[in-house]
Amino acid sequence: MSERAAERRPSEGRRGPPVPDGGFGWAVCLASMWTNGTIFGLLNTSGVLFVSLLESFPGSDAFQTAWVGSTAIGVTFFCSTLASVLTDQFGCRPTAIAGGVVAFVGMLSSSAVTHLQQLYLTYGVLVGLGSSLAYTPSLVILGHYFQKRMGLVNGLVTFGSSLFTMVLPIVLKFMLRKIGLFPTFRVLSGLVATLVLCGCVYTPLIEKQRPRAVGDGTAPVNDRKRTFVEKIKKHLNLGIWRNRRYVIWAIGVPFALFGYFVPYVHIVNYVRHVMPRANGAALVTYMGAASGVGRLVFGKVSDFACVNRIMLQQLSFLMIGIVTTLLPVLRHYYALVCAVLVLGIFDGCFVALIGPIAFDLVGPEDASQAIGFLLGLASVPLTVGPPLAGWIYDYTGSYNAAFFYSGAPPIIGTCILFLVSLGRFSAEENVEKQFPFLTEESAPFHEKIFVTDEGPICWRFQPQNKCTTCVTNEHYRIYTVGQPNLHHTHRRTHQHTDRVHMASSSKLQESQKDKKNRIKSMFDSGTQVT
Repeated sequence: MSERAAERRPSEGRRGPPVPDGGFGWAVCLASMWTNGTIFGLLNTSGVLFVSLLESFPGSDAFQTAWVGSTAIGVTFFCSTLASVLTDQFGCRPTAIAGGVVAFVGMLSSSAVTHLQQLYLTYGVLVGLGSSLAYTPSLVILGHYFQKRMGLVNGLVTFGSSLFTMVLPIVLKFMLRKIGLFPTFRVLSGLVATLVLCGCVYTPLIEKQRPRAVGDGTAPVNDRKRTFVEKIKKHLNLGIWRNRRYVIWAIGVPFALFGYFVPYVHIVNYVRHVMPRANGAALVTYMGAASGVGRLVFGKVSDFACVNRIMLQQLSFLMIGIVTTLLPVLRHYYALVCAVLVLGIFDGCFVALIGPIAFDLVGPEDASQAIGFLLGLASVPLTVGPPLAGWIYDYTGSYNAAFFYSGAPPIIGTCILFLVSLGRFSAEENVEKQFPFLTEESAPFHEKIFVTDEGPICWRFQPQNKCTTCVTNEHYRIYTVGQPNLHHTHRRTHQHTDRVHMASSSKLQESQKDKKNRIKSMFDSGTQVT
C-alpha cells in the first residue's frame, strides 16, 4: 500500500479483534442499508407529503407546511451528537433499538393529529429523534466489520436510501390517493417499526473499556457533581475539535447544506405550478435512482488510494450548487429530468463519503462522535433551508429566487473545503525534508522524532489513548515533548517506551543544526535521554 493510502486508513491502529471484512458483516451491512433506506426514504419524499399536507390543512401556507418535514430533517441531524454519545456509552444495538421505538411512536401518533402544528411534535420531533438514534449506530457499526472495503460498504449502505427514495414516492402517491393522509401514516409506522429489528443485528466487535466503580456510593454531593461533570466530559469527546482539518470539514459541509434539501421538498410543488400535467413525484424517484448509482460508484471509487475523498466531496457540492441554480430556467420536463439525475448522482457522492472521510480524519474510535458533531451542525441549515425557500415562494409567488439562493451555499462550501486539502501534507513533507534519515524503519516502536520551531516532536504511527498534549493529524499522534511535566504526563498516559526524548527545556536553546546532529547520533547509538 502506498504511503498516502496508509496515511488515509487510520483503522490500522485500532484495538480489538481483526476486522473480518465480510462474514456476518454483510448481514450488518444489509441491516444498516435498510435503516438508511427507511429513514432517508421518508425524509427525501417530504415533497410528496408536502402537497398532501397543503390539501389536508387548507389554512396553512407553504412556509408553515414546510416546517413539518424540515423539523424531522433537522432533529434527525441535530440529535446525532446525542446519538453518538449514547452509542459510545451503551453500544450500537441498544441505541438503535431505542431509536426504532421512538420513531414508531411518533409516526403512529401522527395519524391522530387534528392540527398541522401537532405534526411538528409527532412527525418532526419524535420521528426525527428516533431516526437519529437509529441512524448514527448504523454508520458506526460498519467500522467494526469492514476496513479495506469501507468505501464500497458505505456506498451499499447509503444506496438503501436511494432505493427507498425511488419506490416510496410511487407507493405514497398511491396510498394518499386511495386511503388518505392519516391512514398512510399508520402504514408508515409499520415500516418504521422494522428499525427495531435492524438494531438487533448490530453486534459490536470493539468493546468499550469502562472503569470499575469504586466505593460504596456514599461520596459527598460535591464529589458526585464533579464526577457527573467529568463523566459528561469523558463521554463527550471534545478532543476531536483540536484536529484542524476536521474543524474545517465540520464548518464547510454544514454551510454547503443550506440548499441541499430544497429540491427534495419543493420540486413536486414547483412542477405542479409550472407544468400542471407533469408528474412531479416521478422526479423524486429519478433523483433517488441516480443517487443510488452515485453512492455505489463513488463509494467504490473512493477506495482507490489515488483518490482524494475531500476533493471528491467538493466536486459533488459544486455540481449540486450549479444544477440547483439552473432549475428555474429549465422549462421543459425532460430538461428537469436530466437536472435531477445529475443532482441525484452527486448527492449520492456526498452521502457515501461522510463515513469514510470521518474515519480518515479522526480514526475509527473517534468516528462516532465526529459524525455526530458534523450532523448536529448540519441540522441548522437542513432545518432552515426548505422553510426559507417556502417563505421566498410565498413572498414572491415564484420558485425562481428560492432555487437561485439555494444553489449558492454549496458552491461557497466547496471553496471552504479547499482549506482541508491544501493543508494535507505540509507538516509531514516539511519534516521529511529536514530529517530524511528519520524513516519509518529507523524509528523503533513506529515512531519518528524530529525538531520543529516549537521544539522536539515525537511522531507515532499507531494511535494510542488520548493525551492532553496530543494533536491528532490523520492516524498519527503528534506529541510535543519539550516540557518535562507535560512529557511525563504523556508517557504515563500512553505507557510507551521512548527511544529519544528531550526532557530538559534548556536543551531547546541549541541550534537547529546541533539538534539534527545530536538526534541522528542518538538514533545511531540507541541512547535514551532522561
